[in-house]
Amino acid sequence: MSDCLPRRAAILMEMMVALAIFVMAGLTIGGSMRQGVMLAMHARHEARAADMARTAMALIEAGIESPQSLRGPVRPFLARVDAWDGDASADAERRSSLEIDESRLEDAGWELLIETEPSDFRGLTKVTVIARRVDDLSGAVLASARLTQLVALGPEADDTIGGESELHRQAVEGAAREERRSGQSERGRR
Repeated sequence: MSDCLPRRAAILMEMMVALAIFVMAGLTIGGSMRQGVMLAMHARHEARAADMARTAMALIEAGIESPQSLRGPVRPFLARVDAWDGDASADAERRSSLEIDESRLEDAGWELLIETEPSDFRGLTKVTVIARRVDDLSGAVLASARLTQLVALGPEADDTIGGESELHRQAVEGAAREERRSGQSERGRR
């Protein structure tokens, strides 16, 4: 029986060491998985921020929205066709009647910061769009994207979609002058 006790103690010690190794391996794998999920979520937020900045810039460039109208919290995109028909005055009323919890939507918590400043080029304005998501509790920026571009901003009251802008008119006149000049130089060679 005296031989049996040390053997049992050795087996118990071996089991304790194996269990400790198993727990440490589990904690390491769990930590790695958690870090991987956090990195994937951060990458998703960064991609979403870049997409929002590009979308806002495209809306401004097309003249659909003004920098002032897009500045601030991002309006949530409602996937339901009947949720919004483009009437801004009915937007809040329809959302409340649909009983949609906007805090659970993907766009909730995002904001757009839009700055405009004159550029060195006539007819063009330097527009900077910053899309960012800020943590409500800590105030830390979780993700952000910055996009700067020169945009031909027209007066808000003018509907210039499909029409010729001042910039387009100047380009056409310049091309005509260049064509006349190159035509005269060809005649001089003959």
